[in-house]
Amino acid sequence: MASNIINMGLGCMYGRRRSLLRLCGVDQHNQQIPGRRPEPSSLDKIKNFLVHEATAIDPAIVNKNICINNLRTIQIIKESWQADTGGGDLSVPTEAELFGPGLYMDAEPVCPSAGTYTLNAVGTNPTCTIAGHVVP
Repeated sequence: MASNIINMGLGCMYGRRRSLLRLCGVDQHNQQIPGRRPEPSSLDKIKNFLVHEATAIDPAIVNKNICINNLRTIQIIKESWQADTGGGDLSVPTEAELFGPGLYMDAEPVCPSAGTYTLNAVGTNPTCTIAGHVVP
């Protein structure tokens, strides 16, 4: 029984080798059978599923998650700035101290929903003007 189980990597999993090859659209020499379309591979099926799922996701949720990740990155950069400058939790860095060539980040992150970021003090998370775009 175990000898009849063959993983072809083409979406065909069980049965005799020759039958499986025909089902997959190839002959015993792994040549495509004329007029026979091979089944999509398991990887193709997964890729198609993920593409479908990605298009079904609400763009507002994606933008919110990107924004929250930007806010987290800004907070990490502020803490690095604090460690480098010896400032306290109430110190507020400026954009010019954090963002630019040779600084903590080459460019200031931008909210994909067109919100505006406020850096705030090091001990406080940065904020976005879009409702719900908050670091948990």
